[in-house]
Amino acid sequence: MAENTTGLGIAPLTATGEGVTPLMHRRTIAGRWANVGIVNGLTLSTTDSMAYRISDGVAVVSSSDLDGMVEMPINAQEIKVSAGDSTYSRIDVIYAYQSNTATDNTVHVECLEGTPAATPQRPTVPANGVMIGVFTLPAKATSTKAAKFAYYGVKACLRGASLGMLGRNWEKRDGDYGGGIREWYYELPVSFTVGCEHLVMAQFEMTANAWNGSYNTQLVSFQLDGQEVEASASERRFGTDWEDWSPFKIFKVSKGYHTVRIRIGCTNKEKDDTGISYHYNNGSDPFTYKGYCLTVWDLGAV
Repeated sequence: MAENTTGLGIAPLTATGEGVTPLMHRRTIAGRWANVGIVNGLTLSTTDSMAYRISDGVAVVSSSDLDGMVEMPINAQEIKVSAGDSTYSRIDVIYAYQSNTATDNTVHVECLEGTPAATPQRPTVPANGVMIGVFTLPAKATSTKAAKFAYYGVKACLRGASLGMLGRNWEKRDGDYGGGIREWYYELPVSFTVGCEHLVMAQFEMTANAWNGSYNTQLVSFQLDGQEVEASASERRFGTDWEDWSPFKIFKVSKGYHTVRIRIGCTNKEKDDTGISYHYNNGSDPFTYKGYCLTVWDLGAV
């Protein structure tokens, strides 16, 4: 027979004390979140001493799948670290975890100091922790002002929610390119990290025309981590007038770091010395156009 459970917000029984346990609460929280990570806040900065500073915020962490998740409020504070090595740089990782022992039930924010080396490696965050951000500290540093910020940890995502715009690469200028038939250009890379499998939409936007009073057919497709996204190719024939083009593709990405880019080129060449010009603003009027742009949108955790 299954063990009885009690929903959140329901008082324990007066006679027996039976009700919501901490484990039940953590399991309920885990039902809302698709992955651990940063919820909001937790901006990192450097100081004039050997300490990093973190702002107020919230993160989600988990010790294991069976243990559920904990939503951690984190207070603004400074995290002390040791001075730079005399010869080599190192990688520092700021992370947080929730202690759950008989003598300690507090949220901790600490720094994992990597081993100084000619090619330093990022230290690994413990399984019960969540990465907030990464710095590279140079040799001989006497304050964290010398450290170079690298990147933040992943964002926590509610199940079914969207992280919004994951990235955009936008050429806000007029430009052109040509070349032979099916001479491909690999352009507009957009990189991002997700904490679990997500559904994303890549959208290419362009305002363009063909050179020299001719016509030219363009082909564009989307690539994920250097590989063609299946069935993502789209063609458009451009003439001498400025025309808009906005092909898109929806596809899945796995947990981790990814780069989406376009592959684009001419598929026909009706005259010598022809190609495509893209248009943002020619300076003669107050209007701006699409230019040459790739945007990646998150459609939610899968």
